[in-house]
Amino acid sequence: MKTIVIGCATAVFALTIPSHARIGETEREIEARYGAPVQKPKKETGREKSRTYRFGGLEITVTFLDRKSQREDYIKLNGGKFGSDEIQEFLKANSKGAEWKNTSEAEWELPGGAVTATYMDLNGLPPKFTLETKEYNALLGAEVQPEKAK
Repeated sequence: MKTIVIGCATAVFALTIPSHARIGETEREIEARYGAPVQKPKKETGREKSRTYRFGGLEITVTFLDRKSQREDYIKLNGGKFGSDEIQEFLKANSKGAEWKNTSEAEWELPGGAVTATYMDLNGLPPKFTLETKEYNALLGAEVQPEKAK
């Protein structure tokens, strides 16, 4: 009888732990959390690759840079909005023990801008919650800079 009670309590506890990926996880760790990706690009080059997963009513697109998760986009499969409790869960799962700073109504960052989070709810597009590392932002910035004239 004790075994059944302990087993049930363990199962309930496991279900309450946030199941969101963590910035910095490897592809293997994320697949252990979400299962096999439902979408992979046909061709990948360089240091960057992305995978799309479906889990818990969400579509999650994870961008890996040098084999670590550097950007994660979350969209509800039903197109619904994220509540403040859900956003806080994403932030807590990715805090790395640090305190998130609210920089605007729908933007947050960890100390030094190591990771930024944004919630976008634009007309005509499904609401999306995004986490990005400083390293990934720097890579994007380098890619969009025009080449200097020779």
